[in-house]
Amino acid sequence: LLVGKSGVGDAIDSHNLNAAYFKLREVVVLGGVFNRLKVSGYYSLENCKTALRMYFSKFGDRQQAFGFLPELEAMNTARDESSKISSDAHATDDEKNTAHLLDVAGQFIETFRTHVDVPAILSAAKTAMNNNSSRNKRSLPTEALTEHKDNIKLKRLIHSSDTRIKLTRAQIESAASAAGAAGG
Repeated sequence: LLVGKSGVGDAIDSHNLNAAYFKLREVVVLGGVFNRLKVSGYYSLENCKTALRMYFSKFGDRQQAFGFLPELEAMNTARDESSKISSDAHATDDEKNTAHLLDVAGQFIETFRTHVDVPAILSAAKTAMNNNSSRNKRSLPTEALTEHKDNIKLKRLIHSSDTRIKLTRAQIESAASAAGAAGG
């Protein structure tokens, strides 16, 4: 599960770049949760939600957008506010800071609960685990990479009994481009 940026274009490009990296490492990417979306304006949560859901329904490769979190002002100012809490005869500064930070954490948890489809994440994870456990042997995704425009070939580095793939940044970016990332 990737945590994505706010907006649309950069959010999609960043998601595709990260998803391509994990795919090359044979890590299943379920989708994303998009974070810190503005409440109003052109790039508002509702506008981005519509555009990102449309993108994932067309090009998501079995991935989906599981949630869209609005930017919480309390999260932006939590550290500053906790350091400004004045002394009180009945509570120490540490107790007040802890209480304030717990209140902010509670706000985030409630926002997460209402804006992210946790049951869908768990269901997708269960499906992915079942699909992966049915495979007897790992296969490296070399065919897809060697066929794209730059004809990139993967090199296997063998460390004892462990097989690893080492890619350059250019190879990862090229794979992301082939997967639909526009770059930026």
